[in-house]
Amino acid sequence: MDLIPPGLGPAEIHGRRLRWSAGRAGFRQGIHDTPHGRLAVWQGGYGRPLLLISGFAVEALWQWDGQLGALAHRHRVVAPDLVGHGGSSGAIHRPLETMIGRCASLMEQLGHEQYDVCGLSYGGFVALGLAREHGQRVRRVLLSDCPGPAFTWDDYQALLGRFGARSIEDLLLPASPSGMRDLVGIAWHRPPWLPDFVLADVHARMFVNRRSEQLPLLAEVVQMVRQPPPVACPHPTLVCWGEHDRVFPVETGERLVGLLPDARVEVFRDTAHTPNIQQPRRFNRVLLDFLA
Repeated sequence: MDLIPPGLGPAEIHGRRLRWSAGRAGFRQGIHDTPHGRLAVWQGGYGRPLLLISGFAVEALWQWDGQLGALAHRHRVVAPDLVGHGGSSGAIHRPLETMIGRCASLMEQLGHEQYDVCGLSYGGFVALGLAREHGQRVRRVLLSDCPGPAFTWDDYQALLGRFGARSIEDLLLPASPSGMRDLVGIAWHRPPWLPDFVLADVHARMFVNRRSEQLPLLAEVVQMVRQPPPVACPHPTLVCWGEHDRVFPVETGERLVGLLPDARVEVFRDTAHTPNIQQPRRFNRVLLDFLA
């Protein structure tokens, strides 16, 4: 298959649309150097600060496009790219600890003494780390489809079995475009059909040049399953979950709620691993009500 000319691929065109939409909602992107490394960050809106932390394999705009405009009416929204994604760089030994440190330093640099935090999937691990290590600055926590310390080694083996994968890297970090259709099926309940050339272009944008930076993120998650961090999230916590999430089944979310002192679960019907994308209006309403 011939390469698509630069700037004309579907991933770049979609990215332009996302940047236009974010700009229209008053968001601007900047690069912030923290003591823990560099972060590319989208900011916009007014009100109490809200830190949005995306899941693995997507840039912040791709993850939160359906939320930015709605949340900006009540919150100063800060949405960084994960390390190894978008404009955030760094092939690092302990990526989760580094991302937690970068986010904490970022919010301090921006002058936000206290803030709410919302993390989806991998971003939820970062949110829990902020609550654990910088709890005096965190007010409320929303976790979406992130099992945290409730995810066991048996759960991990069952996850691989459901998808016939040898490792989580095979599942979430496809080495070739052929694995992208499975990845879309993970994120969506009743996934949209996308032509092969679109999947190949998105794969080239998100994975090909960043693989060495992204692999350590997943390897560390597996290590955390073997040695889970302590549970320390006394803040009011809302756990949102897609009813048909095949990566982390909803029972895992219910188990997580049982480990947290002040938490409840909200299940989103007819969604999978990304309820914020599949039901953005309801997700926004639930999030804003929780943070009010």
